[in-house]
Amino acid sequence: MSTPTPPDWTREELQRRLHRPPFNAWLGLQLLDWNADGVTLGLDARPEIFGHPGVQALHGGILATLVDVACSFAVIVRTGESLYTVDMRVDYHRPATAPSYRVVSQVLRVGPRLRHRRDERGRRARPLGAGRGLGRRL
Repeated sequence: MSTPTPPDWTREELQRRLHRPPFNAWLGLQLLDWNADGVTLGLDARPEIFGHPGVQALHGGILATLVDVACSFAVIVRTGESLYTVDMRVDYHRPATAPSYRVVSQVLRVGPRLRHRRDERGRRARPLGAGRGLGRRL
């Protein structure tokens, strides 16, 4: 199957699409960069999303959400199609204690029904973790 032609997105359209789910908007996810192969999202840390206030590290569920959203959004940017996650793996390498985060996601393969994607969370020099996802179009 051929790869779909990416829609011509503007930054404003993609940011609105990213914030369509209220949870994404509440998290304050930011679109930093995009192309036909993937996206880069940003998140600023704040106390409401810490897993342990004494350590001031992001909750693991927030990190898993970043994997899920970044992976799904990379497919949306490429195809324009919405999807839901059917499988996901998250590997945590260390606590997330930075003031801000950058998530890079790349589309690996787009099939007739399933979309394969992966991401890396954290800073370029020392990723916080990695993840893979499998989504099915709606």
